Amino acid sequence: GARVSAYAFDSERQPSRFIASTLTDDEGYFNFPELPDELIRLVIEAAPDGSSTMLCDATDGCGAGVAFGQAMPLPENFQLVSLLPANRPQGSVAVTPLTHIAALWAEQFPLGVTDQTAMLALSQVAAVFALDENFAWQTPIDVTDLAELAAATDAAQAHGFLSAGFAQLGGGTDAQQVIAEYVQAFIDNGGQLPIGQGGGDLQTL
Repeated sequence: GARVSAYAFDSERQPSRFIASTLTDDEGYFNFPELPDELIRLVIEAAPDGSSTMLCDATDGCGAGVAFGQAMPLPENFQLVSLLPANRPQGSVAVTPLTHIAALWAEQFPLGVTDQTAMLALSQVAAVFALDENFAWQTPIDVTDLAELAAATDAAQAHGFLSAGFAQLGGGTDAQQVIAEYVQAFIDNGGQLPIGQGGGDLQTL
């Protein structure tokens, strides 16, 4: 599985205090028995031994010999981040390209990351991408699993399709670069996206 690490913020508002780490299971899920009630930065990365895999969720496939729904190696540069405010709901959390955009935008704020800026960033991403306001506290669905997809709520489907859209835009092999471009556009435009780079375009894919 991929490595999931949790960090708390220090007095300089930097995520320097390591709390715990774990690995995702075969379906990409993970569990922390308990995290402190403070602002947390969750980071998902490829395991150092190169054993991490992910499911190809680009409908046209993810490179030579990797079809939609098949397992593929997690790229070495893979990283997704989610900020968990102290007053977060108890239960599930999401770490997806959409929470990643929110987190990296919040980290660019002049006064640094706080519970308030983390929540503001999540709310802004939800508004720009037309997501449910609680998207960050819902278990992400596997869009390659037709049964799971059919049973999911409309909100969960929207989040799942949008997340998969980054892989599609990256040709199935370079989603990380596409995500980075969206992050930079979000930062450069003050929490907005240029025409033609919004959630509707990702969902259309």
